[in-house]
Amino acid sequence: MVSVRTATPDDRSRIRECHVAAIRALGPEAYDERQVAAWADKGDPVEDYPVEDDGHYIVVAERPHAAEPATVDDSDAGVVGHGHLVPTEGEVRAVYVHPEANGRGVGSAILDALESRARDLRLDDLTLWASLNAVGFYEQAGYERAGRETYSTVHDGETVDLDVEKMAKRL
Repeated sequence: MVSVRTATPDDRSRIRECHVAAIRALGPEAYDERQVAAWADKGDPVEDYPVEDDGHYIVVAERPHAAEPATVDDSDAGVVGHGHLVPTEGEVRAVYVHPEANGRGVGSAILDALESRARDLRLDDLTLWASLNAVGFYEQAGYERAGRETYSTVHDGETVDLDVEKMAKRL
């Protein structure tokens, strides 16, 4: 069973690791090598994961720790995914699951936590921009396609475009 909790500044490196691992493992299902490299090219974790910003709600999913005591080096070894909600925009900005935990309900638990927070804040609906390999996941969660768009990022000094699907859900 996985548990979901609010992220802390100490989670940033593990969030980043999960984020990049998920992109590298699942991105090739929908994007070419150059696009995956650009998408996975993360900058400063402090900027990418604003866990202390009141305008953002970021959660991490943890798997239960083993029965033996954790050492200092593996104290965050239980983090297997993260999610990011921007309530003022009504936007789910991220749901990423480490590939080793993929298919075990982690993404659904993260998305449920984000949607629960949105309902607590009395948001009527949510939008998101899904990578093409994640569209089916969001459709199963009740999101509907709202049109294809292009996300542009810069990698190695070049602009790289990725097609994404805008999706929406009424809460």
